[in-house]
Amino acid sequence: MKFTATEWDTAEQKEKFVKHFKKFVEKGMPLTWFSAWFYNRLSNTFGHIAHCNRGGFYHVWFATKETQLSFLRHTLKASICGDPACTYSDAERAIQSWLSSSGIVDKLDDECMKEERVERHKAYVALKAEFEPEGAVE
Repeated sequence: MKFTATEWDTAEQKEKFVKHFKKFVEKGMPLTWFSAWFYNRLSNTFGHIAHCNRGGFYHVWFATKETQLSFLRHTLKASICGDPACTYSDAERAIQSWLSSSGIVDKLDDECMKEERVERHKAYVALKAEFEPEGAVE
């Protein structure tokens, strides 16, 4: 996709952001890929706020699979507005299109549901052991 340069950023910088976004998501949203320049740009797209600093933003959106899923859903649902000559709206639309067709959101949703089942089973086993100890007679 071709991007439109703004007064402040080139079309190549927008393309770099989109490519980095995709790799960041594909790699599982690791902190090592959440660089300062990426945070600065991402915190100004998709209706985000900065959350005080890079660490806060990362913690809110990427600390767990559940927060990552929330981030991706938020990104998909974000209302994109503005002229591409003044905003990253063209880059945001490209990212939304990629997310819609990639299957990544569904895959992460499945992973979250599997993790939740495992945690619920662990809780069940612990409760069963507490309330129905082996050899206990009522």
